Amino acid sequence: VLYDNLVNNFTSEEVLSVTAHEIGHWNYRHILKNIIIGSAAGLLAFFVLGLLFSRSHMAGDFRAVLVIILLVFLISFIMMPAQNAVSRYFERQADRRAIELTGDPDTQVSLMVRLANSNLSNVNPNRFIKYFVYSHPPVMERIETARKNP
Repeated sequence: VLYDNLVNNFTSEEVLSVTAHEIGHWNYRHILKNIIIGSAAGLLAFFVLGLLFSRSHMAGDFRAVLVIILLVFLISFIMMPAQNAVSRYFERQADRRAIELTGDPDTQVSLMVRLANSNLSNVNPNRFIKYFVYSHPPVMERIETARKNP
């Protein structure tokens, strides 16, 4: 999907770069991989919750709903760094594919700069913040990668 902000506020080369990036996601089947990973994690979570509740005799107890909410929150928080690491890996692959398809790393750099400015991004976050929170590589990493791929 090409949104009006992208089409109206960026050059045609930058729009092409974004499109090539999204083609990279399609090319590497990232959506399918995310569905498989998410489904496996969901099944594992249900299995673990089932074991916990069958052994704790809380099955059918209303308090179990609160315990489930707490456990889902804790598991999601614990898994967030791994999920973000996978996402950053996928984004790096899509960035590389965009440069391969367009043959234009300079446009990738200008796109990253403009997106960072329009989103008021922290271009070089603390590594711990990146590790725990960032689903995409920070802007400076993406720019460095583009500059290494002429």
